[in-house]
Amino acid sequence: MQESFDRLFARYDGDEDGALGREDLARLFEGNRTDLLGHLGSVAEFELLLCLASEDRNGRKVLTRQRLEEFYDGSLFYKLADEVGARRADARASLSGAFRNSFDELY
Repeated sequence: MQESFDRLFARYDGDEDGALGREDLARLFEGNRTDLLGHLGSVAEFELLLCLASEDRNGRKVLTRQRLEEFYDGSLFYKLADEVGARRADARASLSGAFRNSFDELY
């Protein structure tokens, strides 16, 4: 599997930043297109993956090599769920802390 990732990034990571953006993915899909239905399915799958797991680099959404490896080894969605849970816990903690501080200041 590692050799496949090395070849994929050597061929399609044009700027060699360790991530694939929409343009890189479009070249990947065109270069490996065998049928219309499979092509459309791949495009839809990776668009969804870009929405859920991308990293923002200068206003450009990219899938890092690490995220793609996690996607293929099955750990990505567990990691994303943990990240969302941590953000929600932080938001709840900061909201309740702000409420408590405001309440203390009033009384």
